[in-house]
Amino acid sequence: MTFRSLPDQSRKPDEILVVMDGHEEKVEMHTLAGVPVKIFSTAQRGAASKRNLGVGKSTGEAILFVDDDVEFREGSLEAMEKGMRSDEKVGGVGCFIENQAFQELGFYSRLVYRLAGGWGIRDFAGRCFGPLINVYPRSWKGGETFRESDWLNSTCTLYRRSALPTPAFEPGFTGYSFMEDLALSRRVRKRCKIGMARDARIVHHTKPAPYKRDIASLHEMGLLNKFHILREVEGWKAGKAAWAITWLELLLLPAKLREVAKNPKNIGVISGSLSGLAKIWGKSQ
Repeated sequence: MTFRSLPDQSRKPDEILVVMDGHEEKVEMHTLAGVPVKIFSTAQRGAASKRNLGVGKSTGEAILFVDDDVEFREGSLEAMEKGMRSDEKVGGVGCFIENQAFQELGFYSRLVYRLAGGWGIRDFAGRCFGPLINVYPRSWKGGETFRESDWLNSTCTLYRRSALPTPAFEPGFTGYSFMEDLALSRRVRKRCKIGMARDARIVHHTKPAPYKRDIASLHEMGLLNKFHILREVEGWKAGKAAWAITWLELLLLPAKLREVAKNPKNIGVISGSLSGLAKIWGKSQ
């Protein structure tokens, strides 16, 4: 799917690296629309380790991380490159996901966000605040072609190589690697500007997977990774991070109970939160 939309781009990649699961380490060489393609098979597991392998094997000054279920809209790669070249201080450029766009917040969401650490924020679009509450950025038309954001996702994001930490993605993010993109973009933002390219658009054709059905594990992983990022990236003390995450979970409890009431199978949103909080408080002692 991603490959099918690449040949129509006005700005094509200089090289394409694909990292796949494999029982043995090997490399295959191909081409796509005149662009060299290297396919790496690796026994390493987890999106973070695979992306780090790709970074190490790449040669460009800028690296585009793309999921394999992304469809590019025309001109997106050129728009992202222009955003990167607009200022030498720009270290990361994201694109808008058409089917995961920002939606104006309702009264309940605004109240929760303000009580959880965003009291002084007037517009939550593109912001990351409190215990790592991150909100999609709002698209715009006309005017500036690049606009700063507090965070970037890794579904389709361009990073300047010199802005990336080493390793780019922490090895502690395993399996689904939930929130690894938040950790990376927040690290880069400490030294560089990050933001969105106005004219860059993709469609994310999310694929079903067994791990996505394990709601409890996903919620537990999300809380544990939040705790890790708050401590290791944002510099929070363990006790402060644990209290902030617990407070947010309490604020979200009415909404989670409504989810369970609508569908008892969603009980994982409760059990996952409880197990995650228990492990967080165990780590904070």
